[in-house]
Amino acid sequence: MRILICSDGSKWAQKSARFALQLFRDTAHELTILIFNQRTKDLNAAQKSMVRGTRDKEDNVGSNRSSQTIETELQDLVDDVHIDTHEVVWKREEGNMATHLLNVAKDYELVCLGGAGKGGFSRHMLGMIVDEIVMQGKGNLMVTKTSDAKCRDILITLPPEDTDDVHIAHYLGRLFQGSAATITVNIMWSDLPHRFEGYLDAAVGQRVKRMVDEDLFPDKRNRLNSITRIISSYGLECKAAFQDYKSMSDLVDDAKPSSYDLVVVRPPAPGDGFLQQLEPNKQSLNLMRKSASNVMLLRAVPPHETYDDETASY
Repeated sequence: MRILICSDGSKWAQKSARFALQLFRDTAHELTILIFNQRTKDLNAAQKSMVRGTRDKEDNVGSNRSSQTIETELQDLVDDVHIDTHEVVWKREEGNMATHLLNVAKDYELVCLGGAGKGGFSRHMLGMIVDEIVMQGKGNLMVTKTSDAKCRDILITLPPEDTDDVHIAHYLGRLFQGSAATITVNIMWSDLPHRFEGYLDAAVGQRVKRMVDEDLFPDKRNRLNSITRIISSYGLECKAAFQDYKSMSDLVDDAKPSSYDLVVVRPPAPGDGFLQQLEPNKQSLNLMRKSASNVMLLRAVPPHETYDDETASY
């Protein structure tokens, strides 16, 4: 697969690059490292207002760090992770990073970014970039927020109804193939079990939810078994879970996802109206901002039949 790893030389971008390189080091993916020089003059008005007056100038981006310096640091990361199974493609660009990534995202199966606007000059910029790409983009995006380079546990959460299960399973199996991480697959509850909330005590409520899951909707268990079977066929350790998430908001509110190094989320399908079409992106942005874990948005999954084994890409 074609994976784009972006860095502007900031601390969080470099940590994101290390996480991505570590996660995909044992695969035959085509890794492209994009070194982006985004100066203050390249920002739009909203981005300038975000960074104006920030104090963390020591982690400045672009203006006082050359592309060659950033590439040297990234090359050290590549050597440290021991990526020797495939060639890394290096690219350099200047301009507005968010605009550039929105234009080129269609050429990659996954785009990797760091940071989420936690403070400081570069983090504010990356926060704005992430915001724009989540709200306006349609491709798959991974945002790294933790400093731990290794990915040991991955949680995959899918919506209650999705007709792309087979394609998703093959995509994730190919994406994580070679990883030593343990993968847990979960499907969100439909709204039906939660209609009993407020009317039943906790014990009875849990029993009703189990009845709904096991008796009324056995296809949920069948879906999980089918997905885990396909992912496991790629040599990965994969298991099913029955966690009580009915929406992406539950992932933010619950502490359990923070115990995973990476949370992969398939946003719900957009509705027909204008506001309904924006809702999945709004939920995704809320998850990106508040989650303590690294997050991957799984928004564009190509049919698995279109995968070319010779080129290792769709």
